[in-house]
Amino acid sequence: MGVIFQINPTESPERFEISVPETWGQGRAVYGGLAGAYLMMGATAGVSGSARSATISFVGPLESGPATLKRRVLREGSSMTHLQTEIEQNGEVKTIGLFAFGEARKTGLDIVSEPLVLPAPDTLHTIDFGQGLAPEFTSHFEYKWSGDAFPLSGAAARAQGWVRSKSELEFLSPEAHSMPASILALIDAWPPAIWSALTFPARGSTATWSVAFTPDAHTTIASTEWFSYDAKTTFSQEGYADTEATFGDGQGRILAKSRQVFSEFSKASA
Repeated sequence: MGVIFQINPTESPERFEISVPETWGQGRAVYGGLAGAYLMMGATAGVSGSARSATISFVGPLESGPATLKRRVLREGSSMTHLQTEIEQNGEVKTIGLFAFGEARKTGLDIVSEPLVLPAPDTLHTIDFGQGLAPEFTSHFEYKWSGDAFPLSGAAARAQGWVRSKSELEFLSPEAHSMPASILALIDAWPPAIWSALTFPARGSTATWSVAFTPDAHTTIASTEWFSYDAKTTFSQEGYADTEATFGDGQGRILAKSRQVFSEFSKASA
């Protein structure tokens, strides 16, 4: 049986109680992909249409234990609904998410993303980051690395390969299972692409994160299946880096496009 992440409704339809599990640490905070999944579950409850985009800000470190998830519908139009969700813990806002849900419409445009083609996972070596060398949450995932840009290798600022959950991630909301929530939990599991350009460990954290979901993102796929990932750093200056990533399924179909602003704290050599 997989890990179950439950959000529990309260007397208010816009307020939920959650219990953030242990063993999902990422430095001082809980793994950002897990926080994003909670925010998505709160946004999904009771909303029609498919998730089209998510924008998440990590305001402060979310810790394991009880927390409150709040939701606010910003606008409900004829085809799109915009919502805001936030997680509060110990009287402080920890993460905020803005979400757009949209009904499918007939259109004169039909542009499909090019497939993400990587070497098959069974042809690649499993990467074991090692106990104490990687955040706690990585023990829940399995990685197959593609290319030569490994973390701390001094190579290109890139990350590429496959990822899957070691056990099924069951995200339960008052409504239904949410595949976009699983995608958020999986897509952020990779080490930041900029770490491949370094040759020594450094601290860092995501400041903001934006994800666009394709229609294929709403096809239910077990999180224990392999998912492809390709990320590159577009720039890293003055302690801030921009990374864009593509996330796909085992058939090469694109499920999501991701963009992150990352705060890094490496120090130049004297």
